[in-house]
Amino acid sequence: ICRVRDIMAAGGRVGFGTDGISLSDREDFFAELRLASYLQRLPRVFGEGRLDSETLLRAAAGNGARAIGAETRLGSLEPGKWADLLVVRKQRILFPPGRYDGDPFLDVVIDRADASDIDLVLGHGRVLMENGRVTIVDEDQVRERFAAAVRDRVYQPPAEVRRWVELGTLVEPYLAPLYQPWYDAPAEPAHVYNARRVPGAD
Repeated sequence: ICRVRDIMAAGGRVGFGTDGISLSDREDFFAELRLASYLQRLPRVFGEGRLDSETLLRAAAGNGARAIGAETRLGSLEPGKWADLLVVRKQRILFPPGRYDGDPFLDVVIDRADASDIDLVLGHGRVLMENGRVTIVDEDQVRERFAAAVRDRVYQPPAEVRRWVELGTLVEPYLAPLYQPWYDAPAEPAHVYNARRVPGAD
């Protein structure tokens, strides 16, 4: 688990990245933000709770833009930058009424929002989604065509692709021994959760 607090305390910038569409396969960036917040709650340090939600959101937006070399165009709402933003409906997030009146709003957003709460999306000032529906294409038609393509190409693959899957299954038992030396190598963990003693302590 990345030592985000230490990196930030040293003046480092932290962004988000993934080698796939998303960690949880939900294509929901709110879930990734929530996970990032929760992973930095260290049980052994009572005084350190969640990461500050504003800092977390600024890291996701501003540092993400900087990481791809687009900090002059993206990452914040400022004159001269592209009007990229999303608007979130508050009704479900803040329900029931009064329950979250005493909580910082951004904390509630990080804890409770998901992709279904997004109402409006603008990219470069152009409305891409409104009332929760994509506006630049026929969403229903795209969904139907995608479902047909997946059915025909993924769930009923040709013989060649089925052979690839078969070969992957045959190779799989040999992968664990191949990687085992890396797991056996001694390493000092960045964080140890719920340990009775701190590693390295006498």
